[in-house]
Amino acid sequence: MALGSAPVSSLPRKRPGALRLASVLALGACLLAACGKSAGPGKSLSPVAEQGAVSVVTGNTSRIGGSDAASDAAAVARSIYPGLTPSSRPEAIVLVDEGSYQTALAASSLASIPLNAPLLFSSGGSLPGVSSEAIENLHPHGDASLGGAQVIRVGSSASVPGKLRTLTLPARAPAAAAAAIAQLLARARGSEPHQAIVVPTGAPRSQLMPVAGLSAQSGAPILFATSAGVPSATAAALQR
Repeated sequence: MALGSAPVSSLPRKRPGALRLASVLALGACLLAACGKSAGPGKSLSPVAEQGAVSVVTGNTSRIGGSDAASDAAAVARSIYPGLTPSSRPEAIVLVDEGSYQTALAASSLASIPLNAPLLFSSGGSLPGVSSEAIENLHPHGDASLGGAQVIRVGSSASVPGKLRTLTLPARAPAAAAAAIAQLLARARGSEPHQAIVVPTGAPRSQLMPVAGLSAQSGAPILFATSAGVPSATAAALQR
């Protein structure tokens, strides 16, 4: 599957509003695979922090609105995985630097089966308090196919709390990072995917944003092309 080509635009490295929407879409898709774990109709979930996201759940809609990307992502993760019982704990958690929009977008695929991994944000080499608290409360089981990894750091150097087992994908250019994420997902599944979503790195973020939910729901990895063509990392991933 491929989105139509779009002109390359010079976008700022950080756009909190767009990141917030991407995190909610990516993690919100997990609700389809984890229904029944959120509060019932008409109930409110406790805010993650004093300034953080407050969730309101109605008949078939969960609404979360917070002050920043990290708070929103933590609120979504904790509403899906309360961490109070074995069945309400995720296999793993994905930690991504909020400054890398394309990498966070590609990491949305890890929210699909079998990892069902919620996405949390770091900020450079530091871990926001809401992300740290979420990691401590989610109690990830650890995925056996990934060496028991409980936290998957993608382009993030932030330290995680406790003695959780960590797997790290180093920071790379968007196409290379997306290909590495696709390989990791195939490793967790034990097989290569039958579909991939190829998008242009320079497309407006408003066009790229819905791809996060599609990838999280379908499990199709996100790969990148550029205005100059198909990067070697993307070509190799498609060949596999």
